[in-house]
Amino acid sequence: MSLAVFVFVCDGFSQKKAKVMSVTDFETLVLGDTAVQVIDVRSPEAFNNGHIVRAQNMPYGNGMSVRDMINRIDNKRPVAIYCQAGKKSKAAAKRLCRKGVKVYLLDQGIDQWRKERRELMR
Repeated sequence: MSLAVFVFVCDGFSQKKAKVMSVTDFETLVLGDTAVQVIDVRSPEAFNNGHIVRAQNMPYGNGMSVRDMINRIDNKRPVAIYCQAGKKSKAAAKRLCRKGVKVYLLDQGIDQWRKERRELMR
């Protein structure tokens, strides 16, 4: 099992943090824990060109806010989130943490997932 890196992505008074995960750890989580909600924050076009199994498309910043996300997810269940390279999902993760959601973040996004030749759904 590779070493997962913990990064503080939430600030202020919140003690919540997103757990930044390697591709291997993220894949293990997504495939092994069906309670985890998988969110792809890329555009619908990017999502349709390939996404991680069980992912829901919630295009953060492209018409969808964190408030919209909160309304669509079960905020009592953890969320595994990713984007193309990690920047947009990190911003969304930070906001979700502030709302009390437990968040797992794919390090370097789906670009790294593809680089490591992991399966994508279409």
